[in-house]
Amino acid sequence: KDLVYEFPEALLCGVDVVKEPLYKLARENVNIPLFRFDLLQCPLKDDIIDVLVMLNVLEHIEDDQKAILKAINLLKPGGILILEVPAGPNLYDSYDAELMHFRRYSGKILMNKICSAGFEIKRISHLGFLIYPAFAAVKLFHRLLNHNGAKTVKKRAGSTISSPLLRFLIEFEVNFLSRFSLPLGIRCLLVAKKP
Repeated sequence: KDLVYEFPEALLCGVDVVKEPLYKLARENVNIPLFRFDLLQCPLKDDIIDVLVMLNVLEHIEDDQKAILKAINLLKPGGILILEVPAGPNLYDSYDAELMHFRRYSGKILMNKICSAGFEIKRISHLGFLIYPAFAAVKLFHRLLNHNGAKTVKKRAGSTISSPLLRFLIEFEVNFLSRFSLPLGIRCLLVAKKP
């Protein structure tokens, strides 16, 4: 028999298919219920969620259109979907494959998938606009010239995390550019509404 969860009103909860992030979140947020399940085998009833935030989810699901349909079914009428995915289909490389990504998205492809599921697009933009040129150059360089690009990109990405320049560019983008719809970046950000 299928198990279906019903949640009380105004409950914030978290879900992931991977255990480790849930364990970390559980230690940091003891009052937030956390669940582990696959979105395509979701035990939640339809029409019960006001806001669904999907960060780094869709690119990991082979049948992403089915996942988007599940998302619209979970939302109440008028519910909001906030979605973030890796951008730049032409930048897909061995590092994406190592991260178990099936794809990277263009804004147009993502909008088409979301609209065909019945959502109304409220906003689409990109994150990492200012660092995109360097990011794209590294990805393309390693894909073209290095057979072990995944290891190299991972190492280089890890070494840039503490970069003061990177931190400045990200803070500048957040503080001064986030109100604009940015045409490209390393991540695609979309907000949609269920009619």
